[in-house]
Amino acid sequence: MTIQRTDPALVTAVDTTDTPRSPSATGYGRKIPTCHRVHYDGYWRRVYVMQYGNSGSAYVLVRGQEFFLDLDTEHRLRDHTEGVEAPTPQDVVECAEFAADGSCIHSDHTR
Repeated sequence: MTIQRTDPALVTAVDTTDTPRSPSATGYGRKIPTCHRVHYDGYWRRVYVMQYGNSGSAYVLVRGQEFFLDLDTEHRLRDHTEGVEAPTPQDVVECAEFAADGSCIHSDHTR
């Protein structure tokens, strides 16, 4: 059995909704629903957590299989929850010309 991870290129949006009722009275278990959803591979998918100890593993279901969230997607969810506007790939402009302080020397974008 291999662990499958989401491809950040297939995550087109993230969202926060009401948290569905958990089937677990203890808060621990294999499929604990969260308030998060990701638009992954063309569909909105609920983010679940596999929680058996002090930390859990977040995943979505794709055709009945668990795909654990990649780090980029986890950071997007955190930023969305905190109200931080995360840059999209279209916002990122690569530049090889930086000033001594690390900022870009062009006026149309920053590092």
